[in-house]
Amino acid sequence: MAAGKNDPRGTGSPFDSELGKSVSDSAQRIWLAGLGAFERAREEGPRVFDALVEQGQQMNEKAREAAEEALRTVRESANAAGGTFGRLEQAIEERIARTLNRMGVITRAEVADLSAQVGQLADEMHGLMRQSRSPAAAAGSGKRAKPAKTAKRRAGKKKPAGRRAKRR
Repeated sequence: MAAGKNDPRGTGSPFDSELGKSVSDSAQRIWLAGLGAFERAREEGPRVFDALVEQGQQMNEKAREAAEEALRTVRESANAAGGTFGRLEQAIEERIARTLNRMGVITRAEVADLSAQVGQLADEMHGLMRQSRSPAAAAGSGKRAKPAKTAKRRAGKKKPAGRRAKRR
């Protein structure tokens, strides 16, 4: 397709020269604005930087104060709530203990007490058993010693196969 006089894409049209000039002018202005911004930043940069540092320090102090105040508030709330939770926990534990007591469930302290009593009884029984096994206790009590035959059998003589031992 041939480019006509009014075709904006064609070469040599009046539109192309106006568009090209406009784009060129815009590019030139953008370039100059960039150079101006660079020069201003170079000249005013240290002063602006110092001002920003000063503002940052002020904001840092305010932020630190606000954070400390918030932390103080949270700690006070936690302490107040901790007391409330402690009382609530104690009330719940007491109620559970009463319920378990009504149901007949023994407590940890009662189990420990019973365990100690069983231990004492076991120690007493072991002591009594040692006393009854000693030869002096056997002679003094008037009991007869077991016959030698039974003692031999226990010492290692095997029972004959197929016979049951008589129980006395």
